[in-house]
Amino acid sequence: MLSELEEIIISATKSEKALDKLPIPTTIISSTEIYESGAVTLDDILEEQTGIITTTNYIGGEGVQLQGLDPSYTLILVDGLPIIGRSAGILDLKRISVNDIEKIEIVRGASSSLYGSEAIGGVINIITKENKKIGFNSDISLKLASYNTLNSSINIKYKTNKFQIGNSFHFIQSDGYDLNENDDYQTVTPFYNFILSNNIKYFISEKINIESKVSLFQEQQEETGIYNSETLDGNNNQENFTTYLIIKHLISENIKHELDYYFTNYKTQQFLDFQNGESFSDSYFNQKLRKSEYKFIYNKNKNNVILGMGINNESLDRTDFSIIPNNTSTYSFLQFDIGIRDKINLITGSRYDYYKIYSSQFSNKVALSYFISKNTTIKSSVGTGYKTPDFRQLYFDFANSTNGYTVLGSIIAKERITFLDNNGEIQELFYPIDHIGTSLDSENSLNINLGITHKIHTKINLDVNFFKNDIYNLIEPKLIANRNNGNSIFSYFNVSEVQTKGLESNIDIKFTNNLSFNVGYQLLFSEDVDAINKIKNGDVFALDVENGSFKLSEDDYYSLFNRSRHTANAKIY
Repeated sequence: MLSELEEIIISATKSEKALDKLPIPTTIISSTEIYESGAVTLDDILEEQTGIITTTNYIGGEGVQLQGLDPSYTLILVDGLPIIGRSAGILDLKRISVNDIEKIEIVRGASSSLYGSEAIGGVINIITKENKKIGFNSDISLKLASYNTLNSSINIKYKTNKFQIGNSFHFIQSDGYDLNENDDYQTVTPFYNFILSNNIKYFISEKINIESKVSLFQEQQEETGIYNSETLDGNNNQENFTTYLIIKHLISENIKHELDYYFTNYKTQQFLDFQNGESFSDSYFNQKLRKSEYKFIYNKNKNNVILGMGINNESLDRTDFSIIPNNTSTYSFLQFDIGIRDKINLITGSRYDYYKIYSSQFSNKVALSYFISKNTTIKSSVGTGYKTPDFRQLYFDFANSTNGYTVLGSIIAKERITFLDNNGEIQELFYPIDHIGTSLDSENSLNINLGITHKIHTKINLDVNFFKNDIYNLIEPKLIANRNNGNSIFSYFNVSEVQTKGLESNIDIKFTNNLSFNVGYQLLFSEDVDAINKIKNGDVFALDVENGSFKLSEDDYYSLFNRSRHTANAKIY
């Protein structure tokens, strides 16, 4: 039986497991740590964690790197269910308030054997709070900050032995701020957003319960711009509606099963107008996801078996799409969690995903921990991951007249290039037409982790983890043609291999019950393998103004874009 001091994690195995028994590199951020940090949105608290780097895309969205991998490779969940609405691969973490979060579970390394696509780098699962007290409970929070920033929340909950209901409302508004007064743009423009949610749980009997949740997020932010010295004004409106229904049945003391249904719809509407009211740009984005999953769980002593199957249906209607693409996929997974003589914990699992418009995928994972002593544990894991091409990479038909380029999805590229070529609008082709518009393969990865946790002293804990990620069939845009007017045309191809490797380390020191100190460090090496091979072969040159051109050496290559070789953080509580 688990002691009250053991932290329980769900995300790594889709079932409850004590954190110190888990052979997979995992972190839990508690509600106490979130509260004491003063964080407002999810990115505020994540950027304080070792090995997690927040990055910003071209429209200001905050994403997260895990083990040096792009934000598009990390799956973000709320109560085990995926959040949608990525822009350029980034899911904006500022959309998620920390107001109603019980804890955040961070699983590092490929997790596609349980979660499928987008889990190459790992999984971040946000667990929301449950009502633990009988009767009515409520709380109100109000925070004021500079730039007329208001952050308020209200939670009202009621619970009996068989029934509980919770309602929450969270509201943020701000006038924004400007870090550079010498340009015509405001760094963060005025905005407001709110989150409204309702959660109901009903225990039909001691063995059957039903849980449902409905939530709505809305945000409106002012937009500004300059075009040919003319000022542009507009708005960016976002909306995310989510609902789910979960039925749980305890068949016996050791066997239970669960049926989930989930629907989420993310929409945006953005526009910019000239001062005279004439439209400069108008775009929209409307993504829907329906997910149904069944899980069967057997748990006895130190052994756990979980069998699951499900179906996903996803569609996307957006600007610069000629059609509304729709994809249905089915999947099944099986995982064994075995404990051996209080010394060894073995987790092994596999998942199969069947897609209609992508190649089907097998994902596997093996993780092993060995307890050398009560103070020292060695942990290791090997897993494969994958990420399917997104609808943008398949169906995009975007032309930027201001900067003079066009981007075509791989599925429509051949037809569009053939049409333009027959009309005499193509000046130069860089690929034969038959080689354009080839189907994209999913990106695949191999992830390895090897770590050790050691209690140096009753009040000092050390955690070190070495990691390595190899990603194959990386999808990137490449120049395929030039038009007669000089504009470039790009499309997407599987073109390269990327590797990240390094180590993460944490030291926790507890001086007293009320005072603790934590310091973390990450060393990261990241490289484009194809670029390194070209440098080794002497195919890459640089120009020195004084001495002319010269061949680059391996020492001249540093890392992938936007990666830090050394990162560190320190926290005092």
